[in-house]
Amino acid sequence: MEIILTDTQKIAAEIPTRLDLLRELNKRKAFSQNEVLQKEWERLERGHEGEQILLEYIKHYGKKHWIVLRNIWFQYFGRFECDVI
Repeated sequence: MEIILTDTQKIAAEIPTRLDLLRELNKRKAFSQNEVLQKEWERLERGHEGEQILLEYIKHYGKKHWIVLRNIWFQYFGRFECDVI
């Protein structure tokens, strides 16, 4: 299995994500004053864990010739993102 990244994804990988920032805030116990940020952090963590579980499943059960695309944005009746294709 091969995971392909676009040039834009390679550049974006060098910039901290929203999840990265919220993880740092959590380490510093900054959520005690902001429940909205805490819920966003929990939601993003669950989403990240789900993606990792799916990728491990694909690596284990997938075929070597498969190509995996991650976090691809589409425009079809509005913008949306596919986490794994």
